[in-house]
Amino acid sequence: MIDKPHDIEFASPEEIKLFQEVKMHEALLYLNRHSRYYQRMFERYRIRIEKIRTIEDLVNIPFTEKKDLQLFNEDFLCHHQWHAQRPCDLLLHREGPPTVGLQ
Repeated sequence: MIDKPHDIEFASPEEIKLFQEVKMHEALLYLNRHSRYYQRMFERYRIRIEKIRTIEDLVNIPFTEKKDLQLFNEDFLCHHQWHAQRPCDLLLHREGPPTVGLQ
């Protein structure tokens, strides 16, 4: 099991995939709790994030496009009870693993 980010260098492909999938699911839960845009998108497309468990499941989530960012820019902000607003970003790459970033 990968405990620290630098451990990924020495992990097997299976361990790396499992690590990525755990982090992906954590990001989806976070976005579902804190981002109006993703809350709406999950509801609109009837996406049950508890069913998105593997990288292969990402095909069930629509791409976020440039026009979405232009039209709903404020809705990408993550709202926290105890923290200031921070932009959320979930980039889904169907050709590779998902990349999750909080800025």
